[in-house]
Formats: sequence, C-alpha cells, structure tokens
Amino acid sequence: MEGRTKIQLNHQEGRMIIDLELGWLAGLLEGEGNFGYTSNTPNVSIRMTDEDTMIKLSLVYEKVLGHRPIVRQISQPIEPRKEVFYIQLYGNNARKIMRLVVHLMCWRRRQQIWRALNKYRAPKREDQRHSIDIRALIANKQKCA
Repeated sequence: MEGRTKIQLNHQEGRMIIDLELGWLAGLLEGEGNFGYTSNTPNVSIRMTDEDTMIKLSLVYEKVLGHRPIVRQISQPIEPRKEVFYIQLYGNNARKIMRLVVHLMCWRRRQQIWRALNKYRAPKREDQRHSIDIRALIANKQKCA
C-alpha cells in the first residue's frame, strides 16, 4: 500500500495513517507543538484558537494511539477573549508521537524530542542572588534624581 504508513498498536491490528496525515501532523507539531520532559515523563502539547484543527489533530492521534485524546478548552481572561483549545499527551502516548514524527522534524525540534525521550532536564537557573531586581534599580535611580 503505497502512501500509507502502518502503525502497530499494542498487539492489535495496525491502523493506517496515510503519509499525508503524517506530514500534516509533523508540520503542525513543528510549528505549534511543544515537546518536553516534566514531572518525570515526556510530554507533547499543542495550543491554538482553531477548534476544527484541534479536532482533526485528535482524530489523527486516535489513529496512532488507539484512543482519541480530549480537546480541552481555556477561556482567555484578556481581550480579545478567544477560546484556546489544547491537547496534552504524557508518558507512552507522548513517546509514540515523538518517535513517529522525529525523523520529519527540523534540527531544533528534533533536539527537543530527543532530549525528552532521553529524560533530559535543563539545569536549574543559578542562585537568584545573581539576578537583577528592576524595582530596586528604579527606586535607587529615583532617589539619586
């Protein structure tokens, strides 16, 4: 079957995701996705205001994961109060998606994915004593004026 990628799902019959859907998924995640490793698990998340795109994403995820993730909604507190829709995947679900798209991603995203898959955590920022307190600088400048 040319133009289709077979995905084996946990000893079940593999579902078919066409190459066009795989390319669409990779492009969407390349531009809008977030890949990380937090709370001891890899995660993939995406947020946007286009509900129809998020529903389509959940349908593509369903073909890969064997279940349809929930599209969640957040109300924005600031104007213009557009609704934001998001999907977050953790653990094995995130790993499956990362492994599926990593070879299609550009260098920066590929690095993010491999870091998440290899449980990489960015080092914590150095001691806060080295940070600059803007309020203190402004207050000091006002005293000198």
